[in-house]
Amino acid sequence: MANRMNPQELFTIAAVERDTRLSKDTLRIWERRYGFPQPLRNQQGERLYPADQVQRLQLMQILLSGGLRPAAIAGLPLEALQGLLDQRQTVAPPPPAAALALHADCLRALRQHDMPALLQLLNRSAKRLGLAGLVCDVLADLTAEVGRAWARGQIEVFEEHLYTECVSTMLRQALAELMLQSARQRPRILLTTVPQEAHGLGLLMAHTLMALQGCDCRSLGLQTPLQQLVQAVSAQAIDVLALSFSQTMRATDVQRNLRDVRLALPEQVQIWAGGSHPALVKLALPGVTTLARLEDIGPAIAAWREAASLTL
Repeated sequence: MANRMNPQELFTIAAVERDTRLSKDTLRIWERRYGFPQPLRNQQGERLYPADQVQRLQLMQILLSGGLRPAAIAGLPLEALQGLLDQRQTVAPPPPAAALALHADCLRALRQHDMPALLQLLNRSAKRLGLAGLVCDVLADLTAEVGRAWARGQIEVFEEHLYTECVSTMLRQALAELMLQSARQRPRILLTTVPQEAHGLGLLMAHTLMALQGCDCRSLGLQTPLQQLVQAVSAQAIDVLALSFSQTMRATDVQRNLRDVRLALPEQVQIWAGGSHPALVKLALPGVTTLARLEDIGPAIAAWREAASLTL
C-alpha cells in the first residue's frame, strides 16, 4: 500500500475528523469502547494521532459505509483492512484497458497538480464520447478510483478536493449551456442532499444526465434542511426529488433521512435516491426509487413520462 503520509507526523483530532470524515465524538467513543484509536497526548493533554492510525481510520470509514460494524474491524491491522476493501471492490468487473489507461493519466495529472492537463484529458473524452458518455463511462469510475486512491494514502485530501472542483467546474459549464439550448420539459426535478451529506459530485453528474434528457432541473446545492426542502418542493411544483448519498454517511442515516423525507412530501412527488452508498442497493422503502447507477436515470425519466402521459 502506497503511503504519502509522513510516518512521524502527528494529527490533531480536528485534522483526523477532516481527513477521515469521522466525527470527534465517534473517535472518542471508539477509543473508549474498542481501544482504538490510541492517540498520544501533548503537554496540554490534547489528542495527537499517528499517521498509521489515521490511515486505518480512513479505511474503516469506507468499510463501515458498506455495512461492517466497528467492533468487527477496529482491531484489524492496516493490511487486513486493505484486504477487506479490495475484496469488496473486486465484485464489480474491472474497467476496460483504455479506461484504465485514462484513469492512470488523470491520476498522474492530479498528483502533479496539473489541472489544465486533467481538463484536457476530460475534454478530449467528452468530444469522443459525448457528455453523457463522459459522465457514465469516464467520470463515474474515475471518481471512484480517486476515492480509492485517497483511501490508500496515494493522494492527499486537498488533491481529492482539486479533482472535485475541476470536474464540478467542467460540468457546471456544460449545464449552463444546456439550459440555454432548449426549452425544459417535465418532469420538474429538484436536486439536493440531506444535511449530513456534504459531497455533491455525484449529484452534479446526475443533474447533467437529467438535463441532457431535457428535464426541468432545479438544484438547491448541498445539505438542505428538511423544512426548506419541503417548502422548495411545494413552491416550485416539483415532480421528482433527487437525493444523492455518498459512502461517507452511515447506512442508518441514509434510511432515516429517506423515511423522513417520504413522510414529509405529498405522495405524488416521487423520490429518487442515488449515489455510491452501498445501502441503496438493498434499500426497500415504499415510495422511494433507488438509482444505484447513473445509467438508471434515463429509464427512470422515461418511465415517469410514460406514466404521466397515461394520466393526461
